Amino acid sequence: MSNTSALVKPDYVRPIPILKERPLENKPTFGHRWQRITTWEDDPDDAVKMPLNFGINFIKMSSLSIDEYPTDFGITNHIQIDLTCPIEGEEGATCDWSLKWIYGYNGEIGCTNFYGKTLIQVHTASLVAQLYILMQQGIALTDISGTIYSEPWKKTSQAVLYVGDKKVPYKYSPDDRRPEVFTHRANKIASSFGCPNPFLLPTNNDMEANFPIVPVIQANEDNRSIECSQTID
Repeated sequence: MSNTSALVKPDYVRPIPILKERPLENKPTFGHRWQRITTWEDDPDDAVKMPLNFGINFIKMSSLSIDEYPTDFGITNHIQIDLTCPIEGEEGATCDWSLKWIYGYNGEIGCTNFYGKTLIQVHTASLVAQLYILMQQGIALTDISGTIYSEPWKKTSQAVLYVGDKKVPYKYSPDDRRPEVFTHRANKIASSFGCPNPFLLPTNNDMEANFPIVPVIQANEDNRSIECSQTID
């Protein structure tokens, strides 16, 4: 019997972020620092902390993209989600806001921790995970309205998303922070808005070898998200 060489599955290759300079816009924006939601400022040290019980109330979610900004510590990378929000005290009046939450530094997707693992920040990964759960339930993200909160933990914080007055039943998992899971979900969410995929998949010979193009998702990834959620009515 002749010997044949077994195909070896290639190592995971991180997707390449597509970054471009966004046009200048006078749009109020929320960031996230000090384990809570903040105002967005070009100098992060100028950001204003919002109260711990503060939530971003929105009536429409319209896009997801990524961008970067320079700081004294290097380049910071963030997702940007555009929202339409009601104006307090003015019935029927709305304004356009954005949410910019960090996902990595200096072009990296995630940041490397003490144990050498590169992971997405919890607040950003958990928000993307909850939006992805809603998509799996067949809910159009362009049709939802609700509130985005931040729940402080010991050293970090988790996003808490309400659709209407119902909390998305989400249970945090460390897998949500894996760069390949995060980029896969961010691309799916952006596509649902009709936006370009923010993370470009590297071209290689994976298709010829019958391997899936990265990012690679564990076989039970979608099932796990469904199991940890309940349908939002």
